[in-house]
Amino acid sequence: MLDVYFAIAANRVLVDARTNQVSIIDVYEKLESPQFPVFLPKVTLLFYLSRDAGDPQTRDLTMICSLEDVEIFNTQIHVDFQVSLTNRIVLEVEGVTIPKPGTIKARIMDKDQSLGVLDLLVERRAA
Repeated sequence: MLDVYFAIAANRVLVDARTNQVSIIDVYEKLESPQFPVFLPKVTLLFYLSRDAGDPQTRDLTMICSLEDVEIFNTQIHVDFQVSLTNRIVLEVEGVTIPKPGTIKARIMDKDQSLGVLDLLVERRAA
């Protein structure tokens, strides 16, 4: 069974080509704006997945991003674990308009089953 260990939203997620280590830069604990709608030029989502030894090495998944049950966008993700039982999904999303305050939910889905969700609070900041 697939599972999401953790998920993080940040400005940038870098994977070192030599060591394969991950650096997470400017973590988004929440998003704030004095007015809405607000345009978010870029956000990077990092999901760390695990699988059981008997699970297939490859899987086609979907990432669905919604704000208060209204879908903002979705994308298909092909995951190849190769021989490992863990894998990272790094999604760099550019040009997202957030229409109002609320909670953004980024879900990794295997067909109709949610493997994990990243909640990101969006608040109106006093001017």
